[in-house]
Amino acid sequence: MTKPAPAWPSATALFGTAGSPFAGNPFAGNVLAGNPLAANPFAAGHHHAMTAWVQLNRAMLEGVGKLQQETSRFVIRRLEDDLERQRQILEAESPEQAWQAYADFARQAVEDYTAEAGKLSEIAAEMQYACSGFGEMLASAALAEKPGA
Repeated sequence: MTKPAPAWPSATALFGTAGSPFAGNPFAGNVLAGNPLAANPFAAGHHHAMTAWVQLNRAMLEGVGKLQQETSRFVIRRLEDDLERQRQILEAESPEQAWQAYADFARQAVEDYTAEAGKLSEIAAEMQYACSGFGEMLASAALAEKPGA
């Protein structure tokens, strides 16, 4: 015979009673309203800071995702071009044609890598801008959470 699962106390029992360790927590009522931050005493007590942190993480992850997508697209394009240039070099009918194909390959590679560095720099700048308000958000959070504020 299997043991029944333990009965967990309700959110009201945990957060809504005078005997609760969270009694008096201004965010405790939010658990019942579905506020996930209120379930954690640290997060509940630092709601504004946690919200700022979540926003920072979202901006960083979105930026890193864009960097990864762009890098993947670039690598695919370069590999396709590399294969085509190798085919041209191998099919050259003279040393001059082979050299011209190789020179075109090198020129195109320099152009592609230069353009890609610019794209990645733009994405990084966007990411930095999106994250730049984090300090200000934390300062605002500290003021908002200051007793008597």
